[in-house]
Amino acid sequence: MFPYSLLQHFHRQFRISFISSFLLFSVFSSFAFRPFITDDAGTVEQSGFELETAADYWHDAAGFGLCFKHGITDRMDLGVAFGRCLLPEDESGYDPAELLLKFSLFPDKLSASFSGSFSDPCYTAQLVFSQPIALVTIHTNAGYSAVGSEDNGFGVFGLAGTVDIGKVCLGLEFGGTQESLDWWQTGGRYAFTDFFALDAAIGGDFEKEMSLMATTGLFYAFPH
Repeated sequence: MFPYSLLQHFHRQFRISFISSFLLFSVFSSFAFRPFITDDAGTVEQSGFELETAADYWHDAAGFGLCFKHGITDRMDLGVAFGRCLLPEDESGYDPAELLLKFSLFPDKLSASFSGSFSDPCYTAQLVFSQPIALVTIHTNAGYSAVGSEDNGFGVFGLAGTVDIGKVCLGLEFGGTQESLDWWQTGGRYAFTDFFALDAAIGGDFEKEMSLMATTGLFYAFPH
């Protein structure tokens, strides 16, 4: 998900009210590998800690969020994410905290992930596949998102292509539900060191009157 952010806020409103409207971002795990919404198959190294923060904005929309993850084993990480919507004012407030769990089935190739809210009866489970092809790395996500019960669930997917050029990673992605292609995003990140990176992206939906959203954020891995 995009990371836990305003985009996640809009998606949660969609899941709870079942209104197919503005951005369907963040159907996937919070703060995937920023700034991309589509997750990659990697996990946090054992005993490692990672922090990601994000700010989303566009005209009269604004919000921020953060995600903290810890490597439980060499194949599994556990995280928690928080977010707050600032604008529009009639939707402002803190979003429920979210628990994130990811397990690597085949290291850096195939993973299974789960995210669920501590307060709202909503969750997303998915498989994540990453494969380098020449200079491009392809990331695919496919899963199921639900609110309350199976009767309120729907399939979700995401597809991204990223290219690493030195310390820069650039990418383009899109995704949606089993019924339609809903969103796109393009952006990149710059790694100052192995432990610190900044990112930025812009995305939108596929409606006739396209809604846009920009995001910026940072990544920090705590040395251990």
